[in-house]
Amino acid sequence: MGARHLVLVYYDGEYKVAQYGQYDGYPENAGLDTLRFVRKLMAENQLISFCQKVRAIREVDEKYLEQLRQEPNWFENHPEFNRTTGSGILSIILERAHGLRLPPSDLDFAADSLFCEWAWLLDLDNQTFEAYMGFNKRPLTPEDRFYFLRDRELETRGYHAVVLAASWPFANLPSDKEFLAALQDSDSEEEDLDPET
Repeated sequence: MGARHLVLVYYDGEYKVAQYGQYDGYPENAGLDTLRFVRKLMAENQLISFCQKVRAIREVDEKYLEQLRQEPNWFENHPEFNRTTGSGILSIILERAHGLRLPPSDLDFAADSLFCEWAWLLDLDNQTFEAYMGFNKRPLTPEDRFYFLRDRELETRGYHAVVLAASWPFANLPSDKEFLAALQDSDSEEEDLDPET
């Protein structure tokens, strides 16, 4: 089911991962997958290993991409370049050796909340899991995480960057049921505050 979204990892004061996903970005899909990934990281004491692998990520350049394209079945063998991978990028990072190469960042997509319906963010610096929702018609303030993207918003459409819906510390993650309920409540509140309704 279509729901364009982002999966982001913030570490060392920068967005190390901003992976575009074409499908299944809803809370009950990519949201739960991301939550369960963080839960597993914490339960299996893999957070330090994940942080080390995130720190070693490098963005590909055009020369590297051209080399990849020469490989047979390169797209299948490198799911990190596939728009259907979505939240699966987190497991790819954890399971691969250090120095994973990723496609250019899709961070700017967060500025277009008409099309970016959800964004799922792991803030490794603050150890928080954050959910951001699209269809945001309210201008962001300097306190909002994606305020810095305001010059990339497509204001002619009347939408701004994605906005925080909920946040949880890694040490106190919600159950699946609590997670879905929190985001359903946030979605309802957003509709109630929509100036056009």
